[in-house]
Amino acid sequence: MDWKECNEQGFVKSVSIDKELIKSLKISAQKRYDTAERIDIDETTAGTVVTLFYDSLRELFEAKTVEKGYKIYNHDCYCAFLKEVVKEESLGNAFDKFRKIIKIRTSATPQPKCRKSKIFEHAENL
Repeated sequence: MDWKECNEQGFVKSVSIDKELIKSLKISAQKRYDTAERIDIDETTAGTVVTLFYDSLRELFEAKTVEKGYKIYNHDCYCAFLKEVVKEESLGNAFDKFRKIIKIRTSATPQPKCRKSKIFEHAENL
């Protein structure tokens, strides 16, 4: 789905820029990330850790959308926003790939390198 379709189908709406909400989302994203970092990964916790990392990224992206005056209601439109509005195609593709991996492999034990993924560094620098 592209940005135009997201708007036409009502998955995006215009909102006023709310600096307190942006700040809150960034703090919440950091807390989720920090929590995921603290959890030892095993077969029981792997899915939870990956989900916390995804939620952390989504909150960072939500903060960015509010900064730009938007509220987005689905994953595909976050990807379109990153690719077409922010002009970060590789980040949009990586976020989409990350979600697909979650759907397929949440019960699999993630590799330790997932904790230091460049997607987080890139997202934080938006």
